[in-house]
Amino acid sequence: MSIYSLFDSNEKAEINGFMYTVQDGAIEISFLLARAGGANKQFTKKMAEALRPHQHAMNAGSLDEDLMIKLQIDVMSETLVLDWANLATRDGEEIDYSKEECVKLLTALPALRDLLFEQCNNRANFAHEEREESAKS
Repeated sequence: MSIYSLFDSNEKAEINGFMYTVQDGAIEISFLLARAGGANKQFTKKMAEALRPHQHAMNAGSLDEDLMIKLQIDVMSETLVLDWANLATRDGEEIDYSKEECVKLLTALPALRDLLFEQCNNRANFAHEEREESAKS
Protein backbone atom coordinates (compact mmCIF):
# COMPACT_ATOMS: atom_id res chain seq x y z
CA MET A 1 0.00 0.00 0.00
CA SER A 2 1.28 3.47 -0.81
CA ILE A 3 0.38 7.00 0.21
CA TYR A 4 -1.35 7.32 -3.17
CA SER A 5 -3.77 4.53 -2.37
CA LEU A 6 -4.77 6.44 0.76
CA PHE A 7 -5.13 9.94 -0.67
CA ASP A 8 -5.61 9.68 -4.42
CA SER A 9 -9.03 10.86 -5.56
CA ASN A 10 -11.33 10.34 -8.52
CA GLU A 11 -11.14 13.70 -10.28
CA LYS A 12 -14.03 12.78 -12.57
CA ALA A 13 -16.28 12.22 -9.54
CA GLU A 14 -15.03 15.45 -7.93
CA ILE A 15 -16.25 17.41 -10.96
CA ASN A 16 -19.21 15.37 -12.24
CA GLY A 17 -20.44 14.28 -8.83
CA PHE A 18 -21.50 11.14 -7.00
CA MET A 19 -25.00 10.07 -5.95
CA TYR A 20 -25.74 10.67 -2.27
CA THR A 21 -28.98 9.07 -1.13
CA VAL A 22 -31.20 9.69 1.88
CA GLN A 23 -34.20 7.57 2.84
CA ASP A 24 -37.70 8.97 3.42
CA GLY A 25 -39.70 5.91 4.36
CA ALA A 26 -39.73 3.72 1.27
CA ILE A 27 -38.54 6.55 -1.01
CA GLU A 28 -34.88 7.13 -1.79
CA ILE A 29 -34.06 10.77 -2.44
CA SER A 30 -30.82 11.17 -4.37
CA PHE A 31 -28.56 14.17 -4.80
CA LEU A 32 -25.79 14.38 -7.38
CA LEU A 33 -22.98 16.13 -5.47
CA ALA A 34 -19.63 17.47 -6.67
CA ARG A 35 -16.65 18.04 -4.41
CA ALA A 36 -16.13 21.35 -2.62
CA GLY A 37 -12.54 21.78 -3.75
CA GLY A 38 -10.16 19.23 -5.20
CA ALA A 39 -10.51 19.02 -8.98
CA ASN A 40 -13.76 21.03 -8.87
CA LYS A 41 -12.11 24.32 -9.80
CA GLN A 42 -15.50 25.84 -10.63
CA PHE A 43 -16.45 25.70 -6.92
CA THR A 44 -13.19 27.33 -5.86
CA LYS A 45 -13.53 30.05 -8.50
CA LYS A 46 -17.20 30.83 -7.74
CA MET A 47 -16.60 30.92 -3.99
CA ALA A 48 -13.67 33.30 -4.44
CA GLU A 49 -15.78 35.52 -6.71
CA ALA A 50 -18.65 35.54 -4.21
CA LEU A 51 -16.38 36.44 -1.29
CA ARG A 52 -14.20 39.01 -3.06
CA PRO A 53 -16.54 42.01 -2.48
CA HIS A 54 -16.69 41.10 1.22
CA GLN A 55 -12.96 40.56 1.79
CA HIS A 56 -12.58 43.57 4.09
CA ALA A 57 -15.43 42.40 6.34
CA MET A 58 -14.00 38.87 6.38
CA ASN A 59 -10.56 40.12 7.34
CA ALA A 60 -12.10 42.22 10.11
CA GLY A 61 -14.15 39.26 11.33
CA SER A 62 -17.36 41.19 10.77
CA LEU A 63 -18.93 39.37 7.81
CA ASP A 64 -22.63 38.93 8.56
CA GLU A 65 -23.47 35.26 9.12
CA ASP A 66 -26.72 35.47 7.14
CA LEU A 67 -24.83 36.93 4.18
CA MET A 68 -22.21 34.18 4.41
CA ILE A 69 -24.96 31.53 4.37
CA LYS A 70 -26.61 33.19 1.35
CA LEU A 71 -23.28 33.22 -0.51
CA GLN A 72 -22.69 29.56 0.39
CA ILE A 73 -26.17 28.58 -0.84
CA ASP A 74 -25.69 30.43 -4.13
CA VAL A 75 -22.33 28.76 -4.77
CA MET A 76 -23.58 25.32 -3.67
CA SER A 77 -26.57 25.61 -6.00
CA GLU A 78 -24.33 26.51 -8.91
CA THR A 79 -21.35 24.21 -8.39
CA LEU A 80 -22.01 21.43 -5.85
CA VAL A 81 -25.63 20.24 -5.98
CA LEU A 82 -25.78 19.23 -9.64
CA ASP A 83 -29.10 17.37 -9.74
CA TRP A 84 -31.55 15.37 -7.65
CA ALA A 85 -34.16 12.64 -7.97
CA ASN A 86 -37.39 11.81 -6.12
CA LEU A 87 -37.57 15.14 -4.35
CA ALA A 88 -41.05 16.35 -3.45
CA THR A 89 -42.81 19.10 -1.52
CA ARG A 90 -44.62 18.40 1.76
CA ASP A 91 -47.74 17.84 -0.36
CA GLY A 92 -45.99 15.23 -2.52
CA GLU A 93 -45.55 17.40 -5.60
CA GLU A 94 -42.33 16.55 -7.42
CA ILE A 95 -39.66 19.25 -7.46
CA ASP A 96 -37.60 19.30 -10.65
CA TYR A 97 -33.98 20.35 -10.25
CA SER A 98 -33.00 23.90 -11.12
CA LYS A 99 -30.57 26.32 -9.53
CA GLU A 100 -33.50 28.42 -8.34
CA GLU A 101 -35.27 25.44 -6.73
CA CYS A 102 -31.99 24.39 -5.14
CA VAL A 103 -31.55 27.85 -3.60
CA LYS A 104 -35.11 27.66 -2.21
CA LEU A 105 -34.55 24.18 -0.79
CA LEU A 106 -31.18 24.91 0.85
CA THR A 107 -32.56 28.15 2.30
CA ALA A 108 -35.67 26.46 3.70
CA LEU A 109 -33.82 23.43 5.11
CA PRO A 110 -30.57 24.46 6.82
CA ALA A 111 -29.98 20.95 8.19
CA LEU A 112 -30.10 19.56 4.64
CA ARG A 113 -27.75 22.31 3.45
CA ASP A 114 -25.27 21.43 6.20
CA LEU A 115 -25.52 17.69 5.47
CA LEU A 116 -24.98 18.12 1.73
CA PHE A 117 -22.07 20.54 2.24
CA GLU A 118 -20.50 18.05 4.64
CA GLN A 119 -20.80 15.31 1.99
CA CYS A 120 -19.26 17.62 -0.63
CA ASN A 121 -16.30 18.12 1.71
CA ASN A 122 -15.90 14.44 2.62
CA ARG A 123 -12.83 13.28 0.71
CA ALA A 124 -13.88 9.63 1.10
CA ASN A 125 -16.87 10.26 -1.16
CA PHE A 126 -14.46 10.99 -3.99
CA ALA A 127 -12.01 8.16 -3.39
CA HIS A 128 -10.19 6.74 -6.37
CA GLU A 129 -12.20 3.91 -7.94
CA GLU A 130 -9.46 1.33 -7.38
CA ARG A 131 -9.54 2.00 -3.63
CA GLU A 132 -13.35 1.78 -3.60
CA GLU A 133 -13.19 -1.63 -5.30
CA SER A 134 -10.60 -2.98 -2.84
CA ALA A 135 -12.72 -1.74 0.08
CA LYS A 136 -15.69 -3.75 -1.23
CA SER A 137 -13.75 -7.04 -1.20
